[in-house]
Amino acid sequence: MKSAHPIDHRLKATVIRVAELTPGIIGIRLSCPEVSDYKAGQYIRVWIDEHRVKSFSLASAPSIDGELQLHVKCVAGSEVSRWLHEEMRPGDTLYIERPQGRSFYTPSRFDQPILMIGTGSGLAPLYGMAREALRQGHRGEIHLYHGVRYREELYLTEQLRALSSLNRNFHYSPCLSRERLPEHGQYGRASNLALQQIPLSSQWLVYLSGNIDMVRDAAQVAVDAGVPPEAVLSDMVRPEELCIKTARAA
Repeated sequence: MKSAHPIDHRLKATVIRVAELTPGIIGIRLSCPEVSDYKAGQYIRVWIDEHRVKSFSLASAPSIDGELQLHVKCVAGSEVSRWLHEEMRPGDTLYIERPQGRSFYTPSRFDQPILMIGTGSGLAPLYGMAREALRQGHRGEIHLYHGVRYREELYLTEQLRALSSLNRNFHYSPCLSRERLPEHGQYGRASNLALQQIPLSSQWLVYLSGNIDMVRDAAQVAVDAGVPPEAVLSDMVRPEELCIKTARAA
């Protein structure tokens, strides 16, 4: 059994399962009994030694899943993701921090419509939040757009389609930007399609995850459409940044 180097106050997490989700993304299930009070959509920081650390969004839903779930893309130049893909095995020990982040689902306004847009492994937090929202009895419409380039990069399609079949207010839209395959999804960028098809207003809540340029552009479009900056949630773009852009454009 291998173990990442223990550091300070970090918590031990045991790798329970590793599965290939796409040719470039693996799903990791972790057991960490000390982490049970997190919120769907938050992220954790993972260490593989004293200096190499990377943040990953949680794909798990706290009221449903007994383990922490991550979707890890093998990123060129990232020693952490490479180690997780090539070296890590079930039974290994990782060191993590407690979940954190401002982009998460809170069961409060159950009738509020929600738009979720994610690209690539950015599906992870959206998958957790969508399932958590439905489990908590969310009644508003939930639209989840997942964008990839090619069909082989889509994952969890069966689970998301099943979720859509079981919940009339949940709508899953896979999007392919480089292939025209109507049977597998819409053609085009997920953010463009979502923002063209969903009539956003001040009543909406928007979650964004994935490519940083997509997140920034989509966040600004959402705010320009009337969504309050504080209702556009992503750990990549802060509300005050959107307020500044909106104020300058006025």
